[in-house]
Amino acid sequence: MNDQDFLAEIAKDPQCGESYLVYADWLQGNDDPRGELIILDDTIAKEERWLGRRIMQRRREELLHVHHDRLLGPLPLAKPLSREQPAIRFR
Repeated sequence: MNDQDFLAEIAKDPQCGESYLVYADWLQGNDDPRGELIILDDTIAKEERWLGRRIMQRRREELLHVHHDRLLGPLPLAKPLSREQPAIRFR
């Protein structure tokens, strides 16, 4: 199977969580960070303990930071706002 085959299976039944996990396993086997992200999102949704969720959320944030360009593509960095430049201007 390839990437498009897994996405086609998911599209058949987007509510089926198992399809996502099978895809995540395949992604991880191909050294794709999206696999770990899918697993983390699934686990975070099921985790009842606050501390457990927080630890996994930090790992998720770390993955997004480390693999930013691979996951999201290069995005232009916004210029940080200063106190002299309000984000919203009222007339």
